[in-house]
Amino acid sequence: MTPGHGTAHQRLEGLASSSAVTTRDRGNAFRTAAASAVLLVAAACSSGGGDDPAAAGTTDTGAAESSPPAFYVPSTSPGGEAREPGLYVLGLATGKVEPLAGVDPEALALAPAVSPDGSRIAFDAGTDGSRQVWVMNADGSDLEQVTDDDVEAVDPEWSPDGRRLAYVGFDGEATRGVMVLDLRSGKTERVSSEPGDVFGPDWSPDGSSIVYQTPAGDGWQLHTVDLESGKTTTVCCRGGDSIASDADWSPDGELLLFGYATPEDNFALHTITPSGGDDTPVPPPDPTRYHSHPVWSPDGSKIAYQGAPGIWVLDLASGEDTMLDPELWGPVWLDDDTLIVAMPPPE
Repeated sequence: MTPGHGTAHQRLEGLASSSAVTTRDRGNAFRTAAASAVLLVAAACSSGGGDDPAAAGTTDTGAAESSPPAFYVPSTSPGGEAREPGLYVLGLATGKVEPLAGVDPEALALAPAVSPDGSRIAFDAGTDGSRQVWVMNADGSDLEQVTDDDVEAVDPEWSPDGRRLAYVGFDGEATRGVMVLDLRSGKTERVSSEPGDVFGPDWSPDGSSIVYQTPAGDGWQLHTVDLESGKTTTVCCRGGDSIASDADWSPDGELLLFGYATPEDNFALHTITPSGGDDTPVPPPDPTRYHSHPVWSPDGSKIAYQGAPGIWVLDLASGEDTMLDPELWGPVWLDDDTLIVAMPPPE
């Protein structure tokens, strides 16, 4: 099957029917970190520990924070040089990692999002003790703070028309909600209604809905909200102790891609329809390995995801699974050949 052609369903069916799936590992540094990282993942799965850029604790509102499962790996590159926390650009062909232009390393920038036309990048960064959303041109120019939430504003995501940003904020409430910011008018609207915190919003390709995570019992569910009616749908998962990672819409809007785990099983890649049907595992080269924060490439031919440790890319045509870097996390596609990734701050 030719990469970039066919629907999301067809590409995944081709991967499932492949007679051989191969794994290619760039560098050996991940082997020394894998044992400790997997232990941290297991602890997070059992305790509901966090992977949100804002660490768990208590907010200025006094509300107890909750955050999705996570892990942290050492801050040295395969070459041995130290990496500062922040955002980096990673080339798929070369594996070369460079700091993202225009971002102050002191700001501890995280959660990048690329506008639909590729011209602008949004991210959250620390300012005066609070994380807020910033927007700049892709070349690092014209940096601008676009939120001023009284507690924090994180996890920005562009609307398909590039005119709005969804993000997670408080907006005077006791818990985090999905907010939608109109970049022209500056008007902000809270569109989620769950009583608990939410994380990881992602906009549907047609702009009609947003998917996000929210806690349920001892686990995490995926919900969607219809932006016109306000109706909320539980997409996954109804088990009280199962965990769904943040989800990504396929470019054609047919499927949601996410990581799924139970107390007995590690995070594996799954797809599901936006209505909550046809929950299907994505065939992984190693089903025992951690798979989270998955994102489709713009042409739909590849999936980048967070492993334990490192950034991995799964080619849906060949089944080849490549570890690009052993320590970075949170991949986001800048284009079909380049990722923006994050070096998280020490816990």
